[in-house]
Amino acid sequence: MDYFIFYGRDMETLLAKVKIAHSRRVFCLDETFKRNINVKDMDNGFDIFINNDEVNNEYKNLIMNEGKTEFRISEILLNFSDLSSKEETLLIAKELRNQIIKNNNFDEIANQININGTGKYIRNNEAVISSNLNEKLFNNLKKIQKNEITELIVTNSSVSNYRLDDKRTNSIPDLSNSIVNLAFIS
Repeated sequence: MDYFIFYGRDMETLLAKVKIAHSRRVFCLDETFKRNINVKDMDNGFDIFINNDEVNNEYKNLIMNEGKTEFRISEILLNFSDLSSKEETLLIAKELRNQIIKNNNFDEIANQININGTGKYIRNNEAVISSNLNEKLFNNLKKIQKNEITELIVTNSSVSNYRLDDKRTNSIPDLSNSIVNLAFIS
């Protein structure tokens, strides 16, 4: 059951692999064999499914990331090359951070910066696993609560203000009871 972590999508993929195994078995056989899927086709289809690199990699990633912290973040990015100097950009970034904290208007300021072209507003709707984050950003995100702003994160080419939109522990949900309940409904 460990290989069926995406339930419906995995079942669809498995059935496609069973059909491939069946097609290989009945190729050049009489028409009477072509419409009957047997246990051997199902076993061979399951083997094809299990040996699929995409399935194995997704499964390994889920297991490897279980229990790690996931973050959803938004970013206001100011490139040093877009404004006059690195020092001025840092001063602007500090002032932006102070205004955001004072007025609680991250989205409004981010949209203005995006529109006037002095920086970029990056809203990350996908959760990012903690191990995929820059160490300085990860350490900042650990200390703050939802909707709070990190300290400035400075790289070689830019400075960023980050807002923590959400923080949660990654887990693989147990949907087996939900699937059983849905089967009874239909």
